[in-house]
Amino acid sequence: MNTGTAPLKICSVRASCASCLTVHRYPAELIPPGESGMISLSLTTENLSGKVQKQFLIQSNDPKHPNILCSIYAAIISDDLAPSSVD
Repeated sequence: MNTGTAPLKICSVRASCASCLTVHRYPAELIPPGESGMISLSLTTENLSGKVQKQFLIQSNDPKHPNILCSIYAAIISDDLAPSSVD
């Protein structure tokens, strides 16, 4: 949510790991004060296992916080840990 008093422009969203974290979209329009926008990301877990943390950077026109580093945390369970049968 834009908690400021001026419209917020998200200039870019960049993933720290381009091979496993994909930025699909982020608001192109200005986000008015009190309103929200959505950032769409996906995490490819194919080559990951266990507890993982991936980061992405949001760059905006916010004069106090133009760069915000965000984290995604996940616990990846590999196929070999799945039960061999389900009752």
